[in-house]
Amino acid sequence: MPTSNCPECAAETRCGKYHVYVIQLKPAAAKVPRFKKANPGLDSARPCFYVGSTRHKPQCRLNQHKRFFAGHDSFECPCGKGKAARTRFFFNRGPRGRTRGNRFAGEFGMFLKSDIVADLNPLPTRALAEKLEQQLGEELRELGHGVWQG
Repeated sequence: MPTSNCPECAAETRCGKYHVYVIQLKPAAAKVPRFKKANPGLDSARPCFYVGSTRHKPQCRLNQHKRFFAGHDSFECPCGKGKAARTRFFFNRGPRGRTRGNRFAGEFGMFLKSDIVADLNPLPTRALAEKLEQQLGEELRELGHGVWQG
């Protein structure tokens, strides 16, 4: 059965393609100086978002952000393509030395906004996912939303 973020992902496994995802942030994110500086046109009446892209299912990625920020050394990844859920550890860093979580998504993230990306996923390449992530962030900013991007 498809998930709300991707018609090709199943409840237990991911489709193996890339996804753009949007996390609604708590209003307190808009008070952080770096966030305010990145969003000069922020309309305080509109919600703030974190926009990212991933090869995981978006829910798994949200869990990863939240657990990393909370100081855990691992998270359960239920979305291995054709594999059972497994524990993944944060001790290794991602490409270009990046950690496995984002402060704004981890500290202020509330829930996924699947309706915003419903017609975008899945995407065949990482380059396309990153391009759409950038475009979506810019579109949301133009509408007055505060946006932080991965």
